[in-house]
Amino acid sequence: MTLCTHRDPQAGFSLLEVLVVLSLLALLMSLLCSASNSWYHQWHQLAERQKSALQASLLLQEMRHDLHAAIPVAGSFFVNLTTVDPMARKNIFFLSTRSSLKHPGELHAIGYFFTQEKNSLSDYACYRFEASPEETQKALETQNFYTLFSKASPTNHSSSHQVCSHILSWNFQPLWLLKEKISSTPPEVLSEVIAPPNLLEITFTREDHSLRGFSKEATKTKTFSTVLGISHTISSS
Repeated sequence: MTLCTHRDPQAGFSLLEVLVVLSLLALLMSLLCSASNSWYHQWHQLAERQKSALQASLLLQEMRHDLHAAIPVAGSFFVNLTTVDPMARKNIFFLSTRSSLKHPGELHAIGYFFTQEKNSLSDYACYRFEASPEETQKALETQNFYTLFSKASPTNHSSSHQVCSHILSWNFQPLWLLKEKISSTPPEVLSEVIAPPNLLEITFTREDHSLRGFSKEATKTKTFSTVLGISHTISSS
């Protein structure tokens, strides 16, 4: 008996051959998706790190310019003032002559405050507050800076805008130059009136979201710290 080993050229593929081809295609697609996801996560990490560093740099640059043009008026410098936003407990407010396009060289009431971000229990955002020259002049004449600064709020879009996000902790430490030494204890220029500080130490920690999506344990933080001079007292660092 002779077995036929020739295949009919018009016959289709067998079920086994189709399954083998589909398996190979599925394996190839899986490898391509894995490589694509790996590349995307690496790109996302780099983008988040660059964004984080840029936001922190812009925040410190804004503060440096504002504080460098600050006016050391007694009774006009506030740290951790109570505002209309109950979450904005960490803040700093002062007077500055920093030039702007709308009001070049005029006196402004400036402030920076931290408040909780929306839909987050741990992250905070930093906002910059700026009052108009008219409001600032009125507060200066009446010596009522508390009412002016207490208006700082993220919902007050006319005077406040966000400059940095994803902040976990922060601290403002005013410093004074006393007999060529730096002190954290303020001198009294009058009864119960504190002299404006000469320096401001700023420290804040941001969350690094570049590793988010892998695991909660992978989330890292980065701390930024600098000492800025106030009103040309010392060169900014």
